[in-house]
Amino acid sequence: MMPPLSPKTLVTISQLLFLFVAVLSFTTLPPSQFLPRKTMSKYDDGTSVSGSPPPAHLVILLHGFMGGPKDLSYLSRSITSSSTDEVKVYSIQGNNGRTRDGIKAGGDRAFDELESLLGQMSPNDGVKLSLVGNSLGGLYARHLAYRLFSAPPPSRTPTTTTIVPHVFATIATPHLGVAAKNQWLQLPFQPQLESIISRAIGKTGEDLFLRTSTIDSMGSDIGYLNSLKKFRSRVLFANSYDTDFMVSTNSASFLSASGDTLNRPTGQITLGEEGNIFVERFEVAATSSITNLDSLGWKKHFVDLRRLLPFSRDTPWYSTRKTTTETSAELLIRFSGNRLKTVIVPTGHNIICANEGKPGYKTLYKSGRVVMDMLADIIFSE
Repeated sequence: MMPPLSPKTLVTISQLLFLFVAVLSFTTLPPSQFLPRKTMSKYDDGTSVSGSPPPAHLVILLHGFMGGPKDLSYLSRSITSSSTDEVKVYSIQGNNGRTRDGIKAGGDRAFDELESLLGQMSPNDGVKLSLVGNSLGGLYARHLAYRLFSAPPPSRTPTTTTIVPHVFATIATPHLGVAAKNQWLQLPFQPQLESIISRAIGKTGEDLFLRTSTIDSMGSDIGYLNSLKKFRSRVLFANSYDTDFMVSTNSASFLSASGDTLNRPTGQITLGEEGNIFVERFEVAATSSITNLDSLGWKKHFVDLRRLLPFSRDTPWYSTRKTTTETSAELLIRFSGNRLKTVIVPTGHNIICANEGKPGYKTLYKSGRVVMDMLADIIFSE
């Protein structure tokens, strides 16, 4: 009889399995998925854009790598049902099947699509604009915001619709990239593996694995930072405790071991019918000098999905909760420490956004809907 496997062995096996699936999915997508998609002229609820007056609030959703407009369908429905204002939700179509050519290329397509969308509307004094990006879509959204508000002329085509930036939100977005230094996954020959994967997924892979300067420049360039500052509120959701194989906690919330930014706790909430999701909320105050993402001021939500993941061991639910202000370095230790002893299959990336983009996803990841309901409420409470 085969002896039982140790937790360390199980973790190693799961890491290798996830890496194999990642490489396989990056290199075997059918060619048809890379064909350009025609931009649609309808909001998510099916109503026409052309000739219609701008809504009081326009919410733009941007999907992530190898995703599609249907990924955030539940969030779209939640936003529409949560609003008491005239709101329209529009999911960017142009990146469907076209997510390998780099962060800026995807952001440029989203910008062009939004400009086309605004151009089809009747003249109006102004429309509130919120941008919500999931995973890679958050980086697309940051470049889109740059094109809208900070890029030098002639980046924008003059329109008769005035844009009023409202909420900028990201969900499990790799703001710091996905290179090994920002990930929980550590395997032998890591640099060689990263080189293979980054080449397999094209320019986007080079950007995400920090083989280009794109992510670093987006985090320090004053134009990119000022474009985000224009929004009334900046919000992020990050999976905590190593529950996300694709995007680590520190990358999704730009925490660093040397970070001295103060994070003030603003609440803790249990979600789900069985209370299996725990969210800790923090607020980072804006500073007078804009030097990095944190200096803009953010509302950060750390989502603990450990009780939803397969084979995860039960953990003391409230033993690590604190109510005092913590530095980014302290949060990094608490949320991104060595949690592999409790999390073996870190599949939180699609749960947190209630992904509905593929057959079966709607059922598989429905537990994340309460998190997206929370985001929808935030968008309209700001």
